[in-house]
Amino acid sequence: MDFLSRMLKGLVVGVANIIPGVSGGTMMVVMGIYDRMIESISMLRKQFKKSALFLLPLLLGAGAGIWLFSSGIAYMLANHQVITNFFFKKLCFASYHSNFCMLLQINYLFHNS
Repeated sequence: MDFLSRMLKGLVVGVANIIPGVSGGTMMVVMGIYDRMIESISMLRKQFKKSALFLLPLLLGAGAGIWLFSSGIAYMLANHQVITNFFFKKLCFASYHSNFCMLLQINYLFHNS
């Protein structure tokens, strides 16, 4: 079950890497796997088996997400170009808006602490 869970998380990361304005790294932070992934990569030579068992499902899921979603995007751009471009522009706008709001909160906390 843990393998499947990490593979699904990898799938989300792969899809996020394809979408403009969305970061796979941010998705890893949100899902709580970023720190462990960095640790696994840094300990790959010292603890190969443990690190590989953690990273393998993430890599398989990310590869599947990139492959599946890019095929879907190619279809959507070929057959529904206006709607697809509008969708991506909205995703980028939402990402920028979210980041701007976060910066405002950090600025407020910094100046009022």
